[in-house]
Amino acid sequence: MCCNQPHSNANKEGAASRRAEPPVREKQLSGLKKIRTHILVCEHKDCLKRGGKESLKELKHALRDSGSRERVLITKVDCLDQCDDGPVMVVYPEGVWYGEVDGPCARKIAERHSGGGRDMGEGHAAGCRILRDMSADAGSEEQK
Repeated sequence: MCCNQPHSNANKEGAASRRAEPPVREKQLSGLKKIRTHILVCEHKDCLKRGGKESLKELKHALRDSGSRERVLITKVDCLDQCDDGPVMVVYPEGVWYGEVDGPCARKIAERHSGGGRDMGEGHAAGCRILRDMSADAGSEEQK
């Protein structure tokens, strides 16, 4: 007896049907398998004042237009500590930090990185300000 109520066959049948469905965790993991790119978007007040909200909106539109929205995870973060260069977006797995991201630049970021970078070759979103390219940093460290 649970909660002072006797178990009935209806409860057992309901439990059996629930067990047949994949657990929520499995559904979440299957969604993660689709993701090829992770973009962090600064949502600090300085970035928002400089047009961050519009940049994020344009990024989402560009991803949707290209049909790659489900392969890109966008995470809004409180601050990326680059306030003088805002709005800021960081793209992984490439590790490219973009500053002063306006609408056109956000669209270029979406076009450049939505395939996970590897599928589209090396490089950055043309015409966008690069604050740091961690993949280039790694290449220069390997040559030392």
